[in-house]
This record gives sequence, structure tokens and C-alpha cells, in this order.
Amino acid sequence: MLDPKKVRSAPWENFPLTAAATASPWGVRRRSSSDGNTDALFFDSIVNGESLTGILRSAPFTIPEKLTFWLCGHNGFPGTSPEPVNHVRLKLLGSEEVVAKEFPPRSDVAKEVSWDLKTWAGHQGVLEAVDADTATAYAWLAIGRFEPAVVMAPVAEFAFADTTLVTAVQVADQLHLENLAAPVVELITNSKADLPVRIAAAQSGLNLASPAAIAGLTSIVGAPSESPVLRTQAAQLLASVNSPTSREALATALRNAPAPLQQPIAVAMAGTQEGGELLFTLIATGRASARLLQDKPILDRLAAVPIPDRQQKIDELTRGLPAADDRLKQLIAKFSASFASSNATPEQGQAVFKKSCVACHRINDEGGKVGPQLDGVEFFLPLDNVAHDDELFTLAKQAS
Repeated sequence: MLDPKKVRSAPWENFPLTAAATASPWGVRRRSSSDGNTDALFFDSIVNGESLTGILRSAPFTIPEKLTFWLCGHNGFPGTSPEPVNHVRLKLLGSEEVVAKEFPPRSDVAKEVSWDLKTWAGHQGVLEAVDADTATAYAWLAIGRFEPAVVMAPVAEFAFADTTLVTAVQVADQLHLENLAAPVVELITNSKADLPVRIAAAQSGLNLASPAAIAGLTSIVGAPSESPVLRTQAAQLLASVNSPTSREALATALRNAPAPLQQPIAVAMAGTQEGGELLFTLIATGRASARLLQDKPILDRLAAVPIPDRQQKIDELTRGLPAADDRLKQLIAKFSASFASSNATPEQGQAVFKKSCVACHRINDEGGKVGPQLDGVEFFLPLDNVAHDDELFTLAKQAS
């Protein structure tokens, strides 16, 4: 399994649309079809949350003369005409040329799709289902009932991650197979490997070949192109090593990281005496924000390690800073003022609530009880819409 020359292809894999993607939307569920079939399983992008995005890609297969499948899903609210982004496509292996494409029928009931592929029959191809719609409703698609069976059909409890490769990495670690250290470490920075594989490789690589694994983790934690989830995991693993090299890597990453990522990096550093003292030095020399010392998880970790004059340093470095609650109130007031000058009306807000929110949330005895009831809430802060404001995002995350 760890042979670098081995071509590893899971039957279906999720690939993120962006580096910031943190989770896969794909799952398996039963869907009704227009021919009366109500029992077929489909790969479905609504299972883990409608706003999640991703590309579900099949293993390579020999393209037949004709391919039939069933497709349902949406591209925006009914009665609207946004540019369609959710679709299914067939790509030639190697060239990545798209030779067939289909949009979902904007229906919960699956419709049959049939592609004439005689021109490309015999070539190698991959099938991709693309969910690129981040909206919270009418933003999903589902695919299944493939004929002929050139790709694996959805089954209950389908594993979208390459679990066999994770197991191989863990076995190499448990049996101390140092001759396999190189391919294990290679997986740490392999952007084509699944996230669980890369995390397992990082943990095992530190045991099999620590210097090489530290180098790989250092490159990840400092790379803006990597997902925040992986960068956070890399920071935590580097902190667990607690060597001068790993601490310097964390210090460099902290200086360059956006605000939402600074907090988990600082938390990782604060878990050891050496890391905590380095964090104080970075803040004192202006290479990290003193506001990190107003974050409760960071303060809790600093309190658990023996750092001389810890509280005195915290007091000195945060002197003059407004309290975190005060800063949050100031930012809310700033944004509230800008919202007050907009053309939005309560009636428009009520219409949006009834269309998108009422299934889960309740106000004045109207709506569901899946999510929190919203009676008495005076201000809504949609984090996804303001994530570009790093300070506001971090404060709101702390407040929540």
C-alpha cells in the first residue's frame, strides 16, 4: 500500500473546491426517481449540510459507448435563474477534457440522464459530481443508478476516505518499519492524499523519521494554500515535539497566519513552558498580537505551565487594550451602523426567514425546533458573510 509507484484510486473520493474547505458534503441516502423507484441509494451532497461544497470523483474507468444514470438536485431557488454551478461531468483521464456535462433537473425526484459516448468509447475517464453552491437551500445534487456499472454504486455506510491507506500508515508506525519512513513522510505534503491520510502520516512520520516529518509539517503550517484544518493539526503536532526547530516553525507561522488561524497556533504554543515563553517574546517584540492574551483557551493553557512572572507579563502586554467584550461591542456597533443605512426592510427579512430558516428555527411560535429558538434575539451576525474581517470573525468565534 505504501509503494510510491502504486496507483491508489478509491472508488469515489471527495476533493475540496477551495483550500479553505473543511468538510465533505457527500453521503449516501435513498432518493425517489421519476420511474417510480423509491428504494435506490444515491450519492448525495445534502447529507452533511447544504452549504458544504466538493467534487465527488470516481476511480478511472473505461468509457462505454453509452452511460446512463439518474440525477436530482438544484441550482438555486425555484423561480430564479442564477448561473448553474452544480453539475455532473465526464472527463478524459490525463487531459482533463470535459466530454459530457449535465445539470441537475431542479427537482427532488431523480430524472434519467443518458450520454452517447461512442466518440470516446474505450478511452479512460472519470466521472465527477460537482457541488459548488454554498447557499443554505436548493444547493445540492444527488447521483446514482449507473448503467453499465463502470463505477461503484452507492452502498450504505460508504467510506469516502482511503481507510486502507490510513491503516497501512498506522501499521508501519506500530511495527516500527523505518524502511517505510520515506513514503509515509511523503504523504504528509501530498496534496492529492485525503486529509485523514495526511494527518495519520504526520503522526506516524514523527515516530519513524522525526526531522523529515517536522520539515513537512513546517511547510504545511506556513502554507496559505493548505486547509485551515490541516494547518491547525500540523501546528498541534509541531507543538507536541517541543524542539527548537518546531517552536521556530510555529513562531514563523504565527507571524504570517491570518487571525482565525493565529488562535489555534498560539494555543498549541502555550501548551509548553518553552512555547509559552516564546509566545510572550513574540508579542513583546510586536511579532504577534497582544490580543491573543485575551483568549481564554490560550490563557488556560499558559496557566498550566510553569512560566515565571506569567501574570505580570500578561498584565504588562495587555495594558491599554480594551476588554474583548468591549471590542466585540464596538465592532457590532460599527457594522450595525452600516446595516442601518441599507435599503433592507423587515418585510424582506421575514420573507427570507420563511423561505430559508423556518424549517429549523422558531420565532413567535412559527417555525421548527431543530435549531435554537430565536425569540428575543436582537442582532444576527452571519459569520460566513463577514469572515473577511479577521478581527470580527475571531471575536465572534470567541463569543459563541
